[in-house]
Amino acid sequence: MFSQILWIDANVENQENSSYIKELESRNSSKVKAFKNIFEAIKYMEKIKYEETKVIISGRLYPEFVKKFKENINNMRIAPKIIVFTGNKEKFLEYNKSYENNDNKFYSYGGIATSFEEIQEFLKEGFIPKISNKSDNGQFIFEYIDNKEKLMLPLFFKSLIDNTPIDSNIDQYTNNIYNTYSKQSNDITLLLNQIKSMPNIPIEILAKYYARLFTCESGFYRDINQDLRSNNYQKHLPYIKVLYEGVKIKSLPLPKEKVFYRGSKLTNLEINKIKDYSLKKIKDLPCSILFVKTFMEFTKNKDIALKFLQFENKDNYFSKVLFILEKDDNLGYSLSTHCDLEQESYYQAEKPVLFFPFSAFEIKYIKEMNIGKEKGYEIRLFYLGRYIKEK
Repeated sequence: MFSQILWIDANVENQENSSYIKELESRNSSKVKAFKNIFEAIKYMEKIKYEETKVIISGRLYPEFVKKFKENINNMRIAPKIIVFTGNKEKFLEYNKSYENNDNKFYSYGGIATSFEEIQEFLKEGFIPKISNKSDNGQFIFEYIDNKEKLMLPLFFKSLIDNTPIDSNIDQYTNNIYNTYSKQSNDITLLLNQIKSMPNIPIEILAKYYARLFTCESGFYRDINQDLRSNNYQKHLPYIKVLYEGVKIKSLPLPKEKVFYRGSKLTNLEINKIKDYSLKKIKDLPCSILFVKTFMEFTKNKDIALKFLQFENKDNYFSKVLFILEKDDNLGYSLSTHCDLEQESYYQAEKPVLFFPFSAFEIKYIKEMNIGKEKGYEIRLFYLGRYIKEK
């Protein structure tokens, strides 16, 4: 069930809409709030903190809602999923041609409903057929661990990796990557042809090829991270398994350095959550812990990380971030969810270190800093192994 259901319609008080809302309240354990105007709805949404939120909005109010939501994005702690309720789908699309191309960094599209039955299906199933093929069910790069039970998350995913046979779907996975990306990059085509030309390729060699694959100039690394953010990790388990095995057999080396850097941008929604979370006193936990869903590439050189932040940030929903990550090999890490990519990367000068999905980090601090002429943030993390032990 969803924590919040918001119904926004200028005619929200008419008999038909009132009966719909009453029925939703009776059938859902979620709160249902109704609003006649966008201003009141936006003000209410600014008070919601990280609850999963569904918005049902009339087609007439939708364009103005999009505009106001974007204007107030810095005050939001949610990324809602939205369904448009309209009597005529074709007419709505005629007057809202940008619907399909709107930027879903702000929220996720649920689609268009033309009946109350479709709305009910949307709330029950979480989707109806979408206009856009793009979807992003995961709002955050990080999973926020707020109790002891969640400390098992990295070990849970590690168990999935351990229980995936080393040869499970490797050929199929490689063929799928080839079919999807071979036209995007000559490098990736050459690399995959080399893999396919070696039947029964040894794992120590395959691990190096797969690590190099992540650095190719193609959409592969973006797409795999998008899937991981959306919790669609199952289809990529063969790929992640190979990298884990490469580290275990030392085909992929661990870096000798103890501090790494990453220059990137995060949505202000994510930054605000890290701020709130890092200040929160969590019962029974020794620190604030982030569990990372995606691959994250760092560098051994701070100046290289800062070069990735030399761009003009015209988006009011993103901020520049310098991550500083520490690790201590004396603490007995058992997961080894990272490797030194410098020798395998197509961009060796970037001195990359790759941290795999399902890694865990402690937040040391987050603070504002000047990055060029703009305000940004420094987030200091500690690679976490102290509280995640193998049995």
